[in-house]
Formats: sequence, structure tokens, C-alpha cells
Amino acid sequence: MNTAERVQQAVLSWEGVTVRNGHARLGRDDLGELPRRVFPWRVERLIERFRARYEQAADLVDRRAGVPA
Repeated sequence: MNTAERVQQAVLSWEGVTVRNGHARLGRDDLGELPRRVFPWRVERLIERFRARYEQAADLVDRRAGVPA
């Protein structure tokens, strides 16, 4: 498994995340474009960035659904 596949596998393992046209999405919120190539030393940092975007998008989904913070 190459480094880009590791990032994609990690991001897709989170609940509700899908890929459309190379972009990771949570519902209608775009989490960003999945990389095609990644330097090995950047994998964990990229996963952290996607995780932060995922948490923000999940909060927005909850607020839209009326779930208190």
C-alpha cells in the first residue's frame, strides 16, 4: 500500500465519509481533495488535517439536524 492509499484508507474509515471526483465528502461538505502522491513523512500530518476538517463538518451536520453542541 502506497502513502496516498494510506491517507485515503484512513479518511474513508470515518463514519459517513465518501469520495466523489477525488474529493472526500461528509454529506454535502467537502473535506478536500485526496492526494494522488504523498511523501512518507507527510502522511500523518495529512490525516490530521483531514480529521480536523471532518470534525468541523460533523459539527455542522449536527447543528443542521438540531443536535445541541
